[in-house]
Amino acid sequence: MNLETLKNLKNFVNVDFIKSLNREQVRAIAEYYIPKGIRFSKTMNGTHRMISGKDDRGDLPVTVTLNCVSSNMLSFIKRDSGEFLRMEVTGIITAADLVENAELRGSVEYDFISKKQFVYEFYFSDKNGKEYYFNGHNDLSIFQPIKSFSTMLGEIVDRESGKIVSTVVLKIEAKDIFPLIASFRITR
Repeated sequence: MNLETLKNLKNFVNVDFIKSLNREQVRAIAEYYIPKGIRFSKTMNGTHRMISGKDDRGDLPVTVTLNCVSSNMLSFIKRDSGEFLRMEVTGIITAADLVENAELRGSVEYDFISKKQFVYEFYFSDKNGKEYYFNGHNDLSIFQPIKSFSTMLGEIVDRESGKIVSTVVLKIEAKDIFPLIASFRITR
């Protein structure tokens, strides 16, 4: 920055006003202007296949809508925080012959550095109260970036028995990319 730029900046910023602020006022201004977190929503559609020895019903439709939130931006971006690139999720899952519009809760970890994966873990219950666990991931690849980003493989597990109930393939479709991008928000 040259001297002329600094002079123009001094004219733009009221230095005397800034010097007159006390600690609490500076903190209040910082809390207002510094982002607290981020959030976005995404919908994925795909298929799931029930695992049972009785009858094979083939590929059945599944839809998952996730609302992803990180309420602490510093923890989200700080590598040793324990919350690095991790977001809490809520949403809805519908899986034919299993659940319909079931509320889900869990987390997603965007570990594209060490594991090169996005890891999804969430819980939900069917209308009878039977609890399930979903474990899914995107395996990221520099050779197929769009496919690896948009395709998630996962399993639905019965929480009581620990047995896999269904295998899942979810995709972010082209029509869902713009709403995903448009849903990004910085929270204050």
